[in-house]
Amino acid sequence: SPPVAETKGRGGGDGGGGDGEDGGKVLPRELRRGVVLTARVHPGESNSSWVMDGLLRYLLGPEAKPLRDQFVFKIVPMLNPEGGINGNY
Repeated sequence: SPPVAETKGRGGGDGGGGDGEDGGKVLPRELRRGVVLTARVHPGESNSSWVMDGLLRYLLGPEAKPLRDQFVFKIVPMLNPEGGINGNY
């Protein structure tokens, strides 16, 4: 699968409103509600990296386009990278 950096802007609509490809409404970006997703708050929670990986793959796929048309996602895949790199728990 492609790296996340190559998927920027994929399928999110133009932000101008109107009907989506699947017939659902596409909200203008300024009217969309925000969703914040975080993982790895504590370095020992390595299983949350796998959950975030699966969530990102889902959100970037075609089946999540209705969600991307309705919400703005702010995603922090690892809140404490220094702790994970240094092996702290």
